[in-house]
Amino acid sequence: MSMQFFTTSRQGDTLVAVAQGAIGSLGPVDTRLEADCLLAEMQEEGVQKLVLDLGKAEYFGSQMIELMIIAWRHLAQTHGMLALCQVSETGQEVLHAVGLDKFWPVCRTLDEALAASPLC
Repeated sequence: MSMQFFTTSRQGDTLVAVAQGAIGSLGPVDTRLEADCLLAEMQEEGVQKLVLDLGKAEYFGSQMIELMIIAWRHLAQTHGMLALCQVSETGQEVLHAVGLDKFWPVCRTLDEALAASPLC
């Protein structure tokens, strides 16, 4: 399986997924396919953290939030964590509106996200 909306790389125990632009247009089928691909990579040995780099995405909606929650729930089963970085101002407003910024570190840079600790 290959992802259309993200590219991934490994940095130690962290899987970094970089949005490739138009994640605001994710539909339900795309969301499920992207989530399945991310989950498969997260199940590789040693992955304890997922960083979603949203620097190329000005906007995202409910389907992207669903993908984040799917990944977060998977990580919670193994006491892992999700962190976000380079989230646009609009994206930060979306996260705040639904209250998810209380559960995940929202960092300015990838380095900050890699070093982030869980919020709760």
